[in-house]
Amino acid sequence: MPTDFETAINTALRANATLTGLVGTKIRPTNPAEKDLPPSLTFSVSKKAREQSLDGPIGVCRCRLSLVARSLDYDVCKAIKEALRNMLDGFVGDLSGVAIVEASMADESDVYEQPADGSDQGTFEVPCEFFVRFREPLPVR
Repeated sequence: MPTDFETAINTALRANATLTGLVGTKIRPTNPAEKDLPPSLTFSVSKKAREQSLDGPIGVCRCRLSLVARSLDYDVCKAIKEALRNMLDGFVGDLSGVAIVEASMADESDVYEQPADGSDQGTFEVPCEFFVRFREPLPVR
């Protein structure tokens, strides 16, 4: 049975030695777990759209893959972002059982979260987005 994209990206991120060297096992879908202290990496998939021809679905889906690197150290955030760019920007091929047709980095930014306690040790975040097109099984009718 083919793997869905969310499972494939989770598996691929956890298999990337550079990423796990930077964040350990703190790679999560959507939101970081409360117990996860930075550094960490979260991901979410949105705006999924199935491509169509005049005959119906063609078995290609496009989506937005959003990832957020978090760390107490700005340079670690940037290293996580660079590992993601090296892994995904321009990637075509098999990604943990899903055929990627196209992947491109679309956006990145830098964010600093002031600590609530007034100290100077806030959290840096580097959100980045990729547009991804991948193959998926056609609907069964």
